[in-house]
Amino acid sequence: MDTGTANENSDQKSSFEILLEDNYQNLNSDLCKEQVGNYVKNNKSIKEENIFFVKKLSKVIHNIIQDDGSFFKNDLERIHRYNIEGVEIIKTLDAQEHRDKNLLSMASHFLGYAGEIAYLIYCETKLLGWAECCYRNNRVSARLLQTNNQRYSAYTFGYAGSIAKTIYDESKDIKWLHHWYHAKLISAKVAEDVDTKHASYCYSIAGKAAMQIFEKTNKNSWGELWYHNYKKSAELALGNNDKHAAHAFSFAGNAAMKIFMNSDDNEWAKQWFECYVLSGDLSEKTEVLHSYNSYRIAGNAARDYYKKTDEIDWAKKWYKYLFKSAQISTSVNLRHTVNGYSISGDIAEEVYSKTKDIDWAEKMFKAHMLAADICKENNPKHSSHQYSYAGNAAKLMAMHTGEKQWIVDAIRCYENFLDYYSVNDNQKVHKVVKRINSDVYLLKMSIDELAEE
Repeated sequence: MDTGTANENSDQKSSFEILLEDNYQNLNSDLCKEQVGNYVKNNKSIKEENIFFVKKLSKVIHNIIQDDGSFFKNDLERIHRYNIEGVEIIKTLDAQEHRDKNLLSMASHFLGYAGEIAYLIYCETKLLGWAECCYRNNRVSARLLQTNNQRYSAYTFGYAGSIAKTIYDESKDIKWLHHWYHAKLISAKVAEDVDTKHASYCYSIAGKAAMQIFEKTNKNSWGELWYHNYKKSAELALGNNDKHAAHAFSFAGNAAMKIFMNSDDNEWAKQWFECYVLSGDLSEKTEVLHSYNSYRIAGNAARDYYKKTDEIDWAKKWYKYLFKSAQISTSVNLRHTVNGYSISGDIAEEVYSKTKDIDWAEKMFKAHMLAADICKENNPKHSSHQYSYAGNAAKLMAMHTGEKQWIVDAIRCYENFLDYYSVNDNQKVHKVVKRINSDVYLLKMSIDELAEE
């Protein structure tokens, strides 16, 4: 202690401590602010002080900083040292005392305050060493109370992770991406029993960190961590924050997609599909844009699985979710709607060609008709081709059922196609026009034959 303070009499000391106690919970005295400021200027060290005095001083300094961030602008390194010395004092106490929960809590909070000061110095100086010090102080602070105060520990690990990300952004040193990941993951695990919302959020950030490491290393092990952390985040949010859950499932789906593309392991295509279906389901009534995109991507996952395995059930899933995506998007993106319905019609045709299940010819008709009707005014050329495909489906239905209505539908669809090319001649489609004219002629004859019967 510097001259002046070491020799202050016991009454003066008691008066200062009482002032600290009065301002311990909240700063409520300008006199306290002034006297603490004088104490800091006159004392390079507090290592000779009683630990309980150091505790009060450290907390009141924290309160002053919260009230006036620039008050100790020139004394921050000294205040940082005070808090580290507080931890060192605790280490000198006997083993039994050191195991005392209150002393552990005190040491943890000294380190937390030290981290706060280190960050303030970093903001002033932009020296990464102080940001690293902030990270270390907070990480050790969190560890000390990991068992006895899970809530504090979880938040402090989370903050340490955020600092690690700040250091990575400045240094581009990948080890800090790893520190970011591990700190956020520990924060999430510690918080699961005490703050599910925080746990869900930190699992998602751990997933994001794993994603960035995967992008730099292309290692599937990091892709799997990317997937598992976002999926865990989504599962924890279910029922409490379905919007977050929907987005977290989609990020997990992205991870599964990347792993599938890296490994050709079809199980990851299934995970990709399932995550995006969940994402679409959770957002269907509240976030249409996200929902229809999620169903579209689920359809893409089913498509890729089908292309790899030729399992017809996956072609059916591809159809189901692309069609659903088109249905949902009608209020916000008609171009997507038309494309979704037209491709759904193509998928239905493929399923029919492999199964000969006439229900799929009917699905083909419905999808192409919806696409054709929607874009008839805005894109008549595309509409005309969709009508021709719907006509093909209606012709199949007529051949299978013998019902007159399907013949009428086929003629109507084909005539819409022909009407367009009667005024928009195109050499490339002459053969198609000729074939459809022939079909219309034969279909009309069949109607006449039915009438004669």
